[in-house]
Amino acid sequence: MRLSRLLRHAASFAALLAGIVAAQAQAQQTAYPNRAIRWIVPLPPGGGADIVARTIAERLARSLGQQVLVDNPPAAARSSAPSLQHGPRRMATPGC
Repeated sequence: MRLSRLLRHAASFAALLAGIVAAQAQAQQTAYPNRAIRWIVPLPPGGGADIVARTIAERLARSLGQQVLVDNPPAAARSSAPSLQHGPRRMATPGC
């Protein structure tokens, strides 16, 4: 009888501890993305691709609640746009 009581208390303590750990992990979780998104368009500004990118960026910013910057660097047309990127490399390719 005393052993079953001890096991119940241990189980209650373990459940309480698991709840505290889960609550703390959820509180520390941050929303992604946590900074502005830089979208590199490797074509000159004012063209069709730039207009489409800016239209999509505006809707994306509203949807994510985060600023989306459309960047048309001059070197992007002559080199690969990923080489201009800083941070995690995520590329959207046709067919994915």
